[in-house]
Amino acid sequence: MRNAIVRVLCAAITGVALAAHQGTPPPPPTPPTTTPPTTSPVGGSRTFGPKPAGSPVRADAAVIVGQVVDSSGRPVERAAVRLIGDSIVETVLTDPRGRFFFRSIPPGDAIVTAQKFGYYDGAYGKRRANGQPLPFTLGMGQVLTDMRIEIFGAGVITGSVADELGEPIPAARVVVSRRQFVGGNWEYVIADTDTTDDEGVYRIFGLRPGEYIVATPATSFSMPVTVMQAMGKVGLDATDTGAGMTSNGRDVVWSTGATPPDDDGVGGIYPTQFYPATEHRILALPITLGSGDVRYAVNFRLPLVPARRVSGQLVGEPSATAHQVLRLMPAGGGAVAGDEAATTLSDADGRFSFARVPSGVYVLETGSETTMRALTATNPGLLTMPATTFWGAADVNVGDMDVDVPTIPMRPTVGILGQLFFETPGSTTTAVPPPSRVPITIEPSRPGLSIAATVRPLPSGAFGATNVVPGEYFIRVGALPPGWFLKSVTAGGRDALDDPIDVGEAGLDSIVVRLTTKGTQMTGVVRDARQQAAVGAAIIILPVTARGDAVWTPNRTRETRASASGVFVVTGLPPGEYFVIAIDDAAAEGWQDPRVIATLRTLATRVALKDQENKIVQMRLSVVKR
Repeated sequence: MRNAIVRVLCAAITGVALAAHQGTPPPPPTPPTTTPPTTSPVGGSRTFGPKPAGSPVRADAAVIVGQVVDSSGRPVERAAVRLIGDSIVETVLTDPRGRFFFRSIPPGDAIVTAQKFGYYDGAYGKRRANGQPLPFTLGMGQVLTDMRIEIFGAGVITGSVADELGEPIPAARVVVSRRQFVGGNWEYVIADTDTTDDEGVYRIFGLRPGEYIVATPATSFSMPVTVMQAMGKVGLDATDTGAGMTSNGRDVVWSTGATPPDDDGVGGIYPTQFYPATEHRILALPITLGSGDVRYAVNFRLPLVPARRVSGQLVGEPSATAHQVLRLMPAGGGAVAGDEAATTLSDADGRFSFARVPSGVYVLETGSETTMRALTATNPGLLTMPATTFWGAADVNVGDMDVDVPTIPMRPTVGILGQLFFETPGSTTTAVPPPSRVPITIEPSRPGLSIAATVRPLPSGAFGATNVVPGEYFIRVGALPPGWFLKSVTAGGRDALDDPIDVGEAGLDSIVVRLTTKGTQMTGVVRDARQQAAVGAAIIILPVTARGDAVWTPNRTRETRASASGVFVVTGLPPGEYFVIAIDDAAAEGWQDPRVIATLRTLATRVALKDQENKIVQMRLSVVKR
């Protein structure tokens, strides 16, 4: 019975927060500079198909010979090396000296990757974390020798968790988050977790190179007993507790994180702490891990602080106030889902109570975590957008006493409506794909609004979302069907390719997304200071704003690499002005940072693209100084 209750409580209160932790896994790391393999021709020309591994070497077959090494240059035995080509996928294992050999390879474009347990993926041509393999072209009867691929050893962070007296805290949860670029913003995404042993020690291993912050998170959860009884869990009172739960007669209370010694935290709690000793994510000390690095003594000493009660009432119609999820988020920048100090549920009358809250300044949010829902054919014509949820917010300052929050009015959420159009200029044969194949993401410009949601247009091309908290949102267009390109995004007749749209209290119903089959094309050649082809250079294309600044936006930002001849081709950019920069791929890590973009802008070539224009640009490899 108790285990069932715990599952019900967790599902009702913490489901959204837990889902937010399941972020997109970070992209694989990449090795440093690799030396292009030596090329020598053998044999003549002959057409043939893919051959299985171990086929005899033929005079007209392409061959690849190489070695896999770790970051210190030592050979890596039994690494899985995979060749992926236009008409072949073949995997071999390295020998005791880290060598590999592919034979009977059909001609065409290909990439080569390497993997082994305990390491992170490498690939030929990768020169930085979050980079891409370098494609190369195999000719008939060509031999590539001395292909060198580096793979990275995993990193480790270890330390201890103790109380204010230095005594170890067992079973304390420790979370490691990696910094990565997500949806236009730098965020710390959970990489792994561990709990301390009986000596208060934790060890988190298998970490890819990058920048991390470490925390001991703690969130208190509560649910009114009356809600439990309404769910059929009758008879639960202060004597019926278990699995870390307590009850004060009104609420059932439990917590995550380190457990205080005094009656499961009724009189005091261990608050969330970020390494080295702060309760605020934005003040955490980053830890940088290289390949195979081990960082010792990442220790915590948790203070036992008084637990205060924060109570109040939601006001509005019953459907807007009953059984609403409420969260107390740390005020200021840097707070994300999972940083909640406390979470609770309102009762049937809209009353709520956070049972265990440490002192601090918070923002109380309710209803705003409801995910936006895509409209479907059940709303024919998309002419009306009835609000299905409500939201409210308040500032809360917790000091030395319990807090009574003034009543919080619950306001209805609103809707967003738009229309997708397909244009086929000069063509009568191009088939229009189903609109549902065009993903459109509605993304908040700041935390505290509705969670980003991807919607699929209806067969009519109409799309929309309900349960939207008023505020500013970006309209992002995802991967498009082959042969189709994004031309424009407008809202109320104003350009919305780069800037957010303002969704007011009445909602918004004027978004227009246009796709076309006649996109633009930019072809370029990159040369270094010696006028040689800049092999594998990173090409970064950034839109120019109305103020003349460079900005990151997925609708108009592109990153690609120059080929072995220094050539790059980018198709489908919406018409407009762009900054184009070519830099060494090894120096391109973290280029999305606004400070780096400001530097790149000073090195860029400014290019204007008209509708359906094909443009050729000549680029010089720029040197970026960090």
